[in-house]
Amino acid sequence: MSYVFVMKHRCVQRCLYCVCCLILGACIVGTVGTVRAFAIDIKISRADADSVFARMQGLLLQRERLLENRDEKVVSLKRYAHANPSAESMRAVGAAYDGVNVDSAIRYYERAVHDFPEGKSAAIMAELAVLFSKSGRYADAEEMFFKGGMHEQTAEEAMAYYDAGGRMYRIMGRFFSNVPEKASRYRQEADRCRRALLEAVDDDGRDNPLYRLALGEEYMARGDYQKAGALLIDVFESESQGSALRSRAAYLLSELMGKMSDRDASAYYLLKAVNNDLIAGDSGSGGLCRVGALMAENGSGHEAARYYEMALDGALKSGNVVNILEAAAYMPAVIDSYHEKTADSRGGWWIMAAVIIMLSLAVIAIAWRWRHAVKGGQKSNESLSRINQMREVYLNRFMELCAVYVERLSRFAMYVDRKISSGKADEVSRMIKSGKFGNEQSGDFFAVFDAAFLNLYPDFLERVNELLQPEGAIELKEGEHMNTDLRILAFMRLGIDDTSRIAQMLNYSVNTIYAYRTRLRQRALDKDTFEADVMNIRSS
Repeated sequence: MSYVFVMKHRCVQRCLYCVCCLILGACIVGTVGTVRAFAIDIKISRADADSVFARMQGLLLQRERLLENRDEKVVSLKRYAHANPSAESMRAVGAAYDGVNVDSAIRYYERAVHDFPEGKSAAIMAELAVLFSKSGRYADAEEMFFKGGMHEQTAEEAMAYYDAGGRMYRIMGRFFSNVPEKASRYRQEADRCRRALLEAVDDDGRDNPLYRLALGEEYMARGDYQKAGALLIDVFESESQGSALRSRAAYLLSELMGKMSDRDASAYYLLKAVNNDLIAGDSGSGGLCRVGALMAENGSGHEAARYYEMALDGALKSGNVVNILEAAAYMPAVIDSYHEKTADSRGGWWIMAAVIIMLSLAVIAIAWRWRHAVKGGQKSNESLSRINQMREVYLNRFMELCAVYVERLSRFAMYVDRKISSGKADEVSRMIKSGKFGNEQSGDFFAVFDAAFLNLYPDFLERVNELLQPEGAIELKEGEHMNTDLRILAFMRLGIDDTSRIAQMLNYSVNTIYAYRTRLRQRALDKDTFEADVMNIRSS
């Protein structure tokens, strides 16, 4: 069933509002609000969704440039903040970092709150609470949110405060999705925040897009999908491309269309949300994971794996713990679809091997965050229980992937056998002897591994060179991020110390890896402790 509204021109819409001010619904908890009279005539078809999908493909090709634009904006705001320090300039830098690097965003919001009296406002403190929840610091998040609520608020500040609280509690509910009683409590708290927002707004604030977004979500929760859709589409269309509210409205519309069993419209708005995130340079959005899951449902296993890999890479770079865990939740569907479509593919397992490495780094990142919280006295028994659950989840994922690889390699052997049986042994022999195919796949694998590892250890080269004699320092060629020396040490830092295992990972002989390790020790300031010193390099 397609989702259909009747669209009127905005000028007519305003005239109707001024003339008759049609009342579409009562506002929440005893207050009455007017919803502008307008309806929407958008009939979403598969062709519409395909068009938006093509747009996403184009944006993905421009992804690096879009991320560079976001980086340039951050640099510009940082320069201004350092030249003109204030709570607002620090907040602006923190907001620009959100979606790119959660830890950096937290640092600037903390400076706004702690270094400037005007930073101790309900809205700024609530936004800091949201960032704490994204990084897994849930006790800190609730404490900061409650502290923010102790300050006086204007109607506009109250709206921003409760909106941030709703986002914080929804993030926490997603994190504890497999603990029903906790997830339910956090969803209820998010609902309370939304209703408090709606109660706090006076008549002058009812045209505010934040209010209309919350009202649309409230109607959706009540099952009034017509009013919810009208409000959410209004917010989506009125917000500029790249704005956070535009993305939020699109994700809610995708959820709404899903509730109405309109798959094409749901996919359409999901893709719209992802496109808006890409335009904004938001590398930590979880939307690409959902796109990957849709592709897996449609049997496009290779595309599903590609989007999954990009989503996981973005989550790792941003440090958003919840998005990392949600990526893991989507993995089984992606694996199943990929497995069906690449049974005869010689290179398919390389992509999934790259995902294994990235998930391994994700586990390390999450574990480091929790250990950091312990040292700061910010970890609760609840958090300890959760990390054990996470460990079990990832162990199950890795076991599942290993089983997939065993079967896939077996099928590859059958593929080779068929070629030989059909008299095409020379073709197989040429393919193997050339080494071209393996080298190309190795290059792709190294690119993924290098990016993921350096995200966790951005100064790894500098730290390693501090352990080497000046004349023996590692120098990278132009355009290189890591070389064989650094990759060997990177595997060792990840706890993979066995020479034969490293040789398999890097596609070298055992003797070659042994020779590399020996030469590295000879170049060290302390040959006896060099490898142990590498193991002690900390994530930045």
